[in-house]
Amino acid sequence: MKLKISIFLMIFAAMAAIPVICINYNGSVSAKSDKEKSVNADKNNVCNAAYAFCDNKYSDETIGLIIKIVYTNITGGYTYSKTEISDKELYKRIETLFNSNLELLHTKNSSQIFIPISKGSGGMTVKSKEKRYLSPVASPWDCFKANYKSNINCEGVSADGIDYLCSNGFTANEALKWYLPEAVDFN
Repeated sequence: MKLKISIFLMIFAAMAAIPVICINYNGSVSAKSDKEKSVNADKNNVCNAAYAFCDNKYSDETIGLIIKIVYTNITGGYTYSKTEISDKELYKRIETLFNSNLELLHTKNSSQIFIPISKGSGGMTVKSKEKRYLSPVASPWDCFKANYKSNINCEGVSADGIDYLCSNGFTANEALKWYLPEAVDFN
């Protein structure tokens, strides 16, 4: 009798340890809910897009801010092109920061806006005819990068510029405020 009860309890414990599998309406088997799939799709999209703007020498604060910008844009409906991942360690850092630092950026009037971001600028961001909330600002530190090109036109935010500011005493919010003085509010 004790043997039968022991076997029954072991089978019950084993069944409890097996993850629950959900059946979708069409009869297919799915181990994740729609919400979990959505979060994973967002994670993949955000991490892939952030990877396109990141450098493996960037600080975690810079990468975290780039993730916030990209996440805000994707949540607002903007889509980025696919990026091939070659630096697995950088991608792993981006994923870790995505998991620990997921939040949307807010505007002064709480409206959803697209925050343009590019790898670098030609020393100054440019005015946008479509996005009147963008102000041209000086970004001379972009000239310090090895891949600097003087003819680059950048609207909004320079990832290289953000990293320079974050590496020289600015917080991520202060660095973003430098590039978007009229658009973003952190209060």
